[in-house]
Amino acid sequence: MLANWVYQKTTTTGTGDLTLTTVSGFSKFSDQFVIGQPFYYEILKDADGTPVEVGIGKLTNSTTLQRVTVMQTMSGGVLTNTGATAVDLAAGTYRVICSIPMQAGIGIAPPGANSLAANRGGLPYPLVPNVNSRALTANTMHLVAGRVDAGKGISALGAHVTTAAGTSSDVLRIGLYPVMPDGSAGPLVAESGDLRCDTTGVKSASVVDGKTNIPPGWYYFGMLCSAAPSLRAGNTTTFAQIGPLGMLDAGAPYVYATCAAVSAGWTSMPSSMPTISSLTQAQFPALPIVYY
Repeated sequence: MLANWVYQKTTTTGTGDLTLTTVSGFSKFSDQFVIGQPFYYEILKDADGTPVEVGIGKLTNSTTLQRVTVMQTMSGGVLTNTGATAVDLAAGTYRVICSIPMQAGIGIAPPGANSLAANRGGLPYPLVPNVNSRALTANTMHLVAGRVDAGKGISALGAHVTTAAGTSSDVLRIGLYPVMPDGSAGPLVAESGDLRCDTTGVKSASVVDGKTNIPPGWYYFGMLCSAAPSLRAGNTTTFAQIGPLGMLDAGAPYVYATCAAVSAGWTSMPSSMPTISSLTQAQFPALPIVYY
């Protein structure tokens, strides 16, 4: 995952985790990524910008970067492309930035505009919407995994209610949880406001706390409703099914999941995603709508 203007420094020596310090005027890794969320990092010598190491890392706390996978190193003028291991950092100051390594490739931002018009959203998964629907279970989070291939600001989230349920006091909410390296869900990074589920049609609500910029990568889109409406579904027979590690079972990809029940009376999305209770290769998974 990537983020703009992330720049910190470290005086850590050796091959272990890096202790990060703040650089005035720049964003910190902890400003852009949650604990455990993977991202690309690069280490350079502070004195002259000489490259040292590129890899995938994660935060173990707000000021500690764990070098999870080293992709490429430059040590003593020798470039190592394969079988690279963490450079044994000598005493000194180093820059640590979030950058795009050659191995990553560059994704294209998903379509969309800063509008809540019904045709200004994009789907978080390569599925074709159709006339089918998927019924939700009240107070149970339903999940579909989606990938964002370039950093993008999300202004609102929505869904197409095809069969209404409940009353005007019942609500539907949608939340985003980053997929972690082991396939589990990270903490909630964005959620919609309340969506009406007692009437049909396309419903949308601005993201709570304003437009949220999210790094590219896999996310779980959780849909939670206090009633049991049906939502417009996607057709997984049109595209090959793919998914992150957490949506696989014995190598078979799953595109839809449900979680353990949430206590009735909730008013916001859980900060941590409830335990997944079932996986399915559902042909028609319920789909959220993402507005950029």
